[in-house]
Amino acid sequence: MIQRRQSSQTISSTYGAIHEDVLGRPEETSPPLYVGQSSRICPPGAKGDARCPTDEEYMLHAVIEERLFPHSVITINLFKRAYELYKNIQAGRMGYFVACEMGREYFNARDYANAKQLFDSVAGMYRQEAWVSLLWTVLGFLRECARQMDHLREYIDYSLEMAALPPVFTGHKVDTFGFNQHGPAGPLCQSQRERISTEVIGLLRGEQTVLPSKDGQNGLTVVDSDPVCVNIDMASPLRAVFTACVAFHESTVKPGHKTLLTLSLFTRLPQRIDFQELEICFNQPKCNVILVKDAHEVSKDGFEVKTGFDLHLEPNKWTRFSFNLIPGQSGKLECLSVTAHLGALASIRCQVESPASREDVFYWKLEPQLEMMPLKDSALSNYGQKTIQIEDQDPVVDLVLETVVSPALVNELFPVVISVMPKGHPVHGGEIKFAITEASTALALTSPSLIPSVSLDTSSVELLIVIPSDDMDESLKSFSGILQVPEIATDGSFSTHIYMRWKKAMAVTLFATFSYQIEPMSASDSGYPSHSFIHRELQLQCEDPFTLSYRHMSPFRRGALLLGNLKRSADTEMDRACVPVDEITTLILTLENSSSVNLELISITVNDTNESLCLVRAEHTINGKVNNVSSLLPANQKSDFCCEPETEDVPTIRCGEIYSCLFYIQPLVESAALSIASICIKWRRLVDKNTKPSVDRMLLNSSSTSVTSMLSSLPSLQVEKPVMLAIFDSPPHAVLGVPIDICLKLQNLTSLPQEIDFSIIDSAGFILSGAHCSTVHLLPHAKDVVSCKLVPIASGPQQLPQFNLISKRYNAGFQQSSSSIQIFVFPSSMLAKNYNFLPS
Repeated sequence: MIQRRQSSQTISSTYGAIHEDVLGRPEETSPPLYVGQSSRICPPGAKGDARCPTDEEYMLHAVIEERLFPHSVITINLFKRAYELYKNIQAGRMGYFVACEMGREYFNARDYANAKQLFDSVAGMYRQEAWVSLLWTVLGFLRECARQMDHLREYIDYSLEMAALPPVFTGHKVDTFGFNQHGPAGPLCQSQRERISTEVIGLLRGEQTVLPSKDGQNGLTVVDSDPVCVNIDMASPLRAVFTACVAFHESTVKPGHKTLLTLSLFTRLPQRIDFQELEICFNQPKCNVILVKDAHEVSKDGFEVKTGFDLHLEPNKWTRFSFNLIPGQSGKLECLSVTAHLGALASIRCQVESPASREDVFYWKLEPQLEMMPLKDSALSNYGQKTIQIEDQDPVVDLVLETVVSPALVNELFPVVISVMPKGHPVHGGEIKFAITEASTALALTSPSLIPSVSLDTSSVELLIVIPSDDMDESLKSFSGILQVPEIATDGSFSTHIYMRWKKAMAVTLFATFSYQIEPMSASDSGYPSHSFIHRELQLQCEDPFTLSYRHMSPFRRGALLLGNLKRSADTEMDRACVPVDEITTLILTLENSSSVNLELISITVNDTNESLCLVRAEHTINGKVNNVSSLLPANQKSDFCCEPETEDVPTIRCGEIYSCLFYIQPLVESAALSIASICIKWRRLVDKNTKPSVDRMLLNSSSTSVTSMLSSLPSLQVEKPVMLAIFDSPPHAVLGVPIDICLKLQNLTSLPQEIDFSIIDSAGFILSGAHCSTVHLLPHAKDVVSCKLVPIASGPQQLPQFNLISKRYNAGFQQSSSSIQIFVFPSSMLAKNYNFLPS
């Protein structure tokens, strides 16, 4: 269909202008009546009379019919079907090829809007693939579409990009039908690039006008009311047109001191470009610079003017401009953009790159060319940066951050002392801004504007300050991190303290920025800044005071068969202990001092329990003494250990030492996850009273700041009713050669009969009398006793024979622990009487 349209256009151009009054109307031509007959001409008013056309008439009528045939409509529909097919099979490159051909048909049909939309999508893919010849053709169509649609800015962008493409010296080929496959721009060669470059530069300077798309129009030109600025960023396809690199020769500089920087410009355009002036913009507007040849050429205020520069660019060569800059504000100084003015109405603004991170346009990397560096100095070309750090002015005050003790502990009020001392000049007020960051965050806060953006939230570390009240008491209050500083005389000082409270153990850095004003001593001191900053930082480490661990133990010589323990063996992820209901279970709480500080344990309190669900009794061992509570009580009835801070009988837990306490728990209801209670551990740091006594009194005398509470929840339990109880009974001791009785009491707690197999493992220190293995049948809720007689044959600590039980119904069993079968055998009864173990 495309070839048919191309042939029709060739024939039409051959025959020239065809008029209907010469050829007749197309409807006068009728089809043949039989195969082989030519078309017939029927004059108007004829009744069936027809004559055969001459060869010339037949050809002219065929040309008219072909011109009226909708070639482009049918071709576009076919291309749409092909494009959808390639899109469905994810053949991306073939899909873009079909889209390009479809755009050609829209272009031939003078539907420039749809053609431009298709060519834009195809050009993006050709840029990524670096298909320069195909990209040139597509850009030629886009350039012509922009001209036909009177889009001046897009016409300039497409023209600049075409002029900056690498040349291909292959000539252009014409197909057999005479259609130029290179598009409206012709072949990609050096002469075409120079022609387009000359045209677009002349258009930007206002020296040329692009031909109008239609007769009677003015064409494309740059006017005073609508100046043109070509913007080039890092993602722009025009990076080959104009590239700017800036490198500072130093990494840091003091305010008011000179620093040298070099601006390097590069272009891929095939001809020389002359500029009127160069504007260099920084993130600090006071540092903006204009480079010109003569001072009278400056047309913009607010820029520092530097003269004596020859502002022109040679193709494929770096042009370098070096000059000094004097920054006046501390912080980071960054070069943002360079604007090159070609004339009064056109300019090119380019985003600046650092030489260290610069990369050439992708398709230019594939071209054979010499490697050219942006700067002559190879070190600056490889490592140069477009930013420089402006240091602060030398402070005329001293800011000191000091800790009282170290390290900090979680939940503890950790004091930090802040001192401000002038150096020969009075301080006319100011404020201190605090920020907390993680120690792993490598940030250097040299600008006060960076502090709020990096500070941690209060969920990790909290800042507090002492607020005086009317009753001469002090209270702590959270504050936003800004501390006001009053006026300070020349020989005076200002000192205060803040508190930090960690929610979790972590290393942090405390940043403090003091923004102050200096009151000049005389008129000669006006050189000092009236508003300055001083920065300090303090590395702080926080540790956990205690590491808690829990362990559950069943009652001594009393075991229960629980189905939850049977399921636990199959499900290893269950970490919740399974205990029997209405049975007393021992919970061992172990506190290990995991910090590097000696701590004093004040009290352990059990709170938040429900006496209708669980009863708790606490027993604590302190300094070898046992503090017992005789019966199970609800936790809210003070079943805890407590040493008052005023007393001296407070246990000290040194670094790495362990303190254990017992909790006797009796669950009253069955539950899959029974919450028992929470414990509150109160402790305080053991401070050496021989160092810093004034600060230590603040820590030790005030209970609100010295005693710290640590809250923790006792682990939840899986409580269920046991299916069987086994209670072992034996004498507390034995005498050599004197028989003793031991027994195992079994109780079936279910409504089903059970069959229990038991076996007894002999011990070397006893002679067993009785059955070593047997089966016990237990009716529902029934009890039975398995007993045997033993004769000790060895003295000293001995182990009794061990019972092993297996329930056939549940295919599970248990055996006694080694600690429950320990017994001491005396050599004689007289020795046992001497130790009051036997009645006299």
